[in-house]
Amino acid sequence: MAEGGVNLRAGRLDRMDPKTVRRVLKRLARGPQVYECNGDGDRLNPTSSAGPGITFGAGTISALKAAELLEDAGAGKIRLSASGRAWLKRALSTEDGFQEQHQERISLKVRGRDGANESVRVNLKESPLAWLHFRKARDGRPMVDAPQFEAGERLRRDHEFGQIRPGLATQVWGAQARGGGKAGGAIDLSDAAMDARDRVERALEDVGPELSGVLVDVCCYLKGLETVERERRWPARSAKIVLALGLDRLARHYRLKV
Repeated sequence: MAEGGVNLRAGRLDRMDPKTVRRVLKRLARGPQVYECNGDGDRLNPTSSAGPGITFGAGTISALKAAELLEDAGAGKIRLSASGRAWLKRALSTEDGFQEQHQERISLKVRGRDGANESVRVNLKESPLAWLHFRKARDGRPMVDAPQFEAGERLRRDHEFGQIRPGLATQVWGAQARGGGKAGGAIDLSDAAMDARDRVERALEDVGPELSGVLVDVCCYLKGLETVERERRWPARSAKIVLALGLDRLARHYRLKV
């Protein structure tokens, strides 16, 4: 079977979820990752200590290597092959066209940094924060109120505009980002993007390390609450409580709540 100009050897990927294949390849599109195989499955970890690892079903990486989409990078690392990049490019172009037809986007008014209302487009099927904002609790109130939602959206916009990669948002990047000319560092960013990074840094420092990680996961990386609980090995329904506390602190930081 051929996909994206790549010969996927017969039977290699037939039993794999296409979403899992794309997820692995998109992860490795950021660069080589450390590969581990244990009782929990196949795990990819960033080459630096920044950012969480991610686990897939056992045999996932070996199947993708057999299909020549991945290759060894030495020192226990794995990376995309040229064929893998071609496959991913084709898959994402198809995915973008599909998503455009299957999104549930709405326009919302939120207060900007200058106090004026700004219109933002939110995909309800993608944003867990928007889903919680429109979902009612037993007492009839939204699970995420308007100030909490505005705070989360402001953090997301600054995070996105600041071109913050996974792993950079929950550490003090000031010295790291300004200290050299590495790709993706301060030297590659506009002043406006650096200002956005500074705003995110100040907001997360004000919220505190106990709550900031969940804010970044849900508001910026669009992880659902169950995913957060599974990755952090938290009890069920605990992420909702931590998120609410974090959003309250964030709203106070932005002066949306007193």
